[in-house]
Amino acid sequence: MKTLDRRDCRILSLVLAGQWYWMIDRGEKTEEYRDRTRYWETRIRKWWRMRFRTPHKMIVEFRFAYGPNAPRMAFEVVSVGSASGFAKHPEWGEPLTPHYVIVLGERVTLV
Repeated sequence: MKTLDRRDCRILSLVLAGQWYWMIDRGEKTEEYRDRTRYWETRIRKWWRMRFRTPHKMIVEFRFAYGPNAPRMAFEVVSVGSASGFAKHPEWGEPLTPHYVIVLGERVTLV
């Protein structure tokens, strides 16, 4: 597992419920989904566009629920795309409505 300095990363922080957090933690789920709403469109596009402007690593950091000492894990991001009207992985919670697909790469440690 690589160790990365937070200052060298562009981090998208996401909060997950138990089932999805633990599936990603075990390596079973390799993608994360967010509805294609105005909120997520703005947030994801603004974050993902940064990869062209800076040499920073693109990281998604997951947190289990909202507690101050909640477990966290981070992954490099391979790609971000969109899908509409179908779900390749319904067992991973992929919705049938238009959504963003964040493809996870290598797990990293942030310091």
